[in-house]
Amino acid sequence: MAAIPLNLLLERGTDWDATFNIQNEDNTTPLNLTGYTAEAKMKKSYYATASTNFIVDFVDRYNGILKISLANAATAALDPRRYVYDIVLTSPPYFNLEVYSQEKTQSIYNNKTYDDWLDNFLNPLVNLCLSKLKDGGWSCWNVHNIGKMKMIDDIENLHKDFSNVKEFSILSSARHVSYTKKVNKKNKDLTRCFQKNV
Repeated sequence: MAAIPLNLLLERGTDWDATFNIQNEDNTTPLNLTGYTAEAKMKKSYYATASTNFIVDFVDRYNGILKISLANAATAALDPRRYVYDIVLTSPPYFNLEVYSQEKTQSIYNNKTYDDWLDNFLNPLVNLCLSKLKDGGWSCWNVHNIGKMKMIDDIENLHKDFSNVKEFSILSSARHVSYTKKVNKKNKDLTRCFQKNV
């Protein structure tokens, strides 16, 4: 079962909870959690010994539903700080090759050229991800060089200070390359992973 990144928004001094539906690897059927145990903790960093423990409840074990929560006293005691991730794994859009709508939220909005898109979207995205990554964590990018768009080179350049680099293939999902075209077939993609120096 692959790990996925989640951003949790908590307001201090309030009761907070989030419910999760855990699925099998096919992502179509719930994982039966009968007999499972679970715990959830929030720490300042991966290496920190102190932590805030979430309350974990199995809402429906058979259908893979569990809930984590914090009471208002626990959220009031939280210290605003920089929390970090173990891994970032993403496949960013390819400038104007993957356009899912004409909304202003699309990354190509106001970026007329690949260089503009690189400066205004991809570079800030990579730097933001790296700022949230723990020391020793992995920054993983599924990218290709397509025509004049040298995304492999650009991603590698943004990770030039990362000494440990690994590559592996993953089976990509069937997806739309744009909102006007048919769905692509699944294929194997090469993913490059860069370890943040400790």
